[in-house]
Amino acid sequence: MFGVPAPTEFDVRFRLLGIPVRINPFFWIIAAFLGKDTLTAGGTFFFIWIACIFLSLIFHEFGHALVARRFGASPDVLLYSMGGLCVYDNDRQSMRQRLLVLIMGPGAGFLLMGLTIALTCLFLRISPGNVWNYRLFRGQVLPTPHVVAAIIFLIEINLYWGLFNLLPIMPLDGGQITMILLSMHNRRQGQRRAYIISILTAGLLAIYFVKQESYYNALLVGLLALSSYQTLQAFHYQSKFGDSFEDETDWWKK
Repeated sequence: MFGVPAPTEFDVRFRLLGIPVRINPFFWIIAAFLGKDTLTAGGTFFFIWIACIFLSLIFHEFGHALVARRFGASPDVLLYSMGGLCVYDNDRQSMRQRLLVLIMGPGAGFLLMGLTIALTCLFLRISPGNVWNYRLFRGQVLPTPHVVAAIIFLIEINLYWGLFNLLPIMPLDGGQITMILLSMHNRRQGQRRAYIISILTAGLLAIYFVKQESYYNALLVGLLALSSYQTLQAFHYQSKFGDSFEDETDWWKK
């Protein structure tokens, strides 16, 4: 359900730190949809939102990519409608190396949030507590509304996306981390248990978002729950005919 989108003639392509980057046009469409409320404050704030979400996802994916390259892989980064992907051949990775690659995606986002807070403290001459509570006009230097917007966007995108991405939901980083940790404990049952946890977590979260009338978020996590259910059913189907996924000791390399 959430495969890698095929290349299109409208893709933006470039290399950053020697790593190929491809941006699918649907990335811009979804980013614009998520930031549509900023248009009420003016077009400039809308483009600041787009720039901040682009920078945040690049940081996140390069957190994966740089660590993967350190372990000998040749990663590519893709930004698309569902966020971002770091794609590479990981057939030589150990389970612990794969775990570190996964952790460093959200880790890079939290690092960007920390850098944003630190630089804001430095240039506005205010305390971290004031930055955290968005009391940005208490310093010796008064920021412009556009600077305030950029600071708030960078903090909130990296905080909330990082926390959401660490939930034990497949194929988010948190879901894959959960699968590896469970497999370290029980190699035969780790995958199955991780998908069960993914279904339950995403399902409960979808119900919560519906109650909050946040229907886009409910649809998103509902699709993740459905994807996990379909994958679990496919695994059980394979097991029924003797091709048990529970016997794949190197599944994280696939």
